[in-house]
Amino acid sequence: MQLITSILFPLLLVTCNGADVADYAGSGPAFVLEGERLFVACRVVAFSQIKWHLNGRPVPPDGAEFAVSTVEADGYLQSNLTVARARHEHSGRYRCTSFVDNWYTVQVLSADMIKTNADDTNGLVVLDGKDDLMLECNATQVDGGNVSWFKSTEGAPRQPIKADKRIVVEQGKLTIKGPREEDAGNYTCVFATRAISGQDLEETLHVVTNVTVRHVAKSINKQEDEDLSIKCRVFGKPTPTITWTKNGEDVFKISNSSTRLSLGANDDGVPEAKLVLKGLIRPDDSGDYCCHAENIANAAHDCILVRVKDKYAALWPFIGIVAEVVLLTAIIYIYEKKKSKPDMDDSDTDHGNDRPESKGDVRQRK
Repeated sequence: MQLITSILFPLLLVTCNGADVADYAGSGPAFVLEGERLFVACRVVAFSQIKWHLNGRPVPPDGAEFAVSTVEADGYLQSNLTVARARHEHSGRYRCTSFVDNWYTVQVLSADMIKTNADDTNGLVVLDGKDDLMLECNATQVDGGNVSWFKSTEGAPRQPIKADKRIVVEQGKLTIKGPREEDAGNYTCVFATRAISGQDLEETLHVVTNVTVRHVAKSINKQEDEDLSIKCRVFGKPTPTITWTKNGEDVFKISNSSTRLSLGANDDGVPEAKLVLKGLIRPDDSGDYCCHAENIANAAHDCILVRVKDKYAALWPFIGIVAEVVLLTAIIYIYEKKKSKPDMDDSDTDHGNDRPESKGDVRQRK
C-alpha cells in the first residue's frame, strides 16, 4: 500500500477557481467570492476510487449544493466538484480520494468580512461640520494592507482620492480635516484581492448632511386672480426629495391643479422646490403651504401662510373714507341748517318789541 501511495501522490493534481479565476495547481489556499461559482478538479490514476471529502467529512451526493462529475481518459480519472453559488460554509479542505493525504484549501470570501466604523448605521455617516471626518475599513481573513479609496457624487463616476493637506490616507483609514458640505458623497474602500480571488473586495460608506428647509418669509399676501410663486430653500446631501402639501393635504388636490399648478427647480437647482399656482381663487387657495424635504439622513419641512384677498380690497379703505366724509358733511350741513332756523325766529320777535312810542304819550309827559 505504501508503494501504491508513493506512486499516486505525484499524479494528484487539484485545481480550484471561481468566476473568471485562473486554475490553481498543487496545495495552498484559493479564494472564491461568496455567491460565485466554486470549482475543484481532481485528476488521479484510473484504478483510484473517487470519493469527495470536505474537512474530513464525505461530500453529500449530487444535489442542490454539490455537483460531481467524473470521466476517464488516457488512464486517468478526471473528477470535478462544483458549487453554483458558494457560501461561507463551503470553505475548507477538499480531497477527492482517500488513497493520498493531499488536500486543497478553498476559502469563500464575503463582503461581510470588511468591517467599517459605520456598520451600526448601515454604512451611513452624518457630516456635522464640527469634527474631522474619519472613515475606517478593516478586512479579516485577507491581507488588508493594499487599500485604495474612491469617492463618487450624484450622477458622477467615482474618482480615486488623493492625499493633500486636508485629506490623510492611511491604508484602511481616511481622515478629512475641517469637512465641508461638498465633502459629502459615497466613499469606497477597495481591497486588492483580484490576484487571489479574481475580484477586489470593497465596501461603500455614505457620507451625508442633514436636511434643512426654510422659506424667505413666514407669510405672503396675494390678490385674487394673481399668480403665486413659492421658492423653497433646501439644503442637504444627497439632494433631498421634495413634496408639497396645503393645509396638510397633497398640494395636487387643489381645485384645477392640473392646469394651474406646476413644480420646478429652485435657484439652487433642487428639483420640485419651486411651486407656481396660477389664477388664485379666493378663498379656496388661502392656507398653509408646506415644503417637505427628505434624504437618507433625515426629513424636514417648513410652511408659509398664503392669504388671498379680494382684488377690490384696496378700494374698500378709500370708499370707506369717502363715505365717512360724505356722512360727516351731511351731518354738519343738517346740524347747521337746524341751528340757523331758531335764530331767525328770535330775530323777528325782537323787532316787534322795539316799536316806537306814540306821540300822544309824549305830550302827556310834558
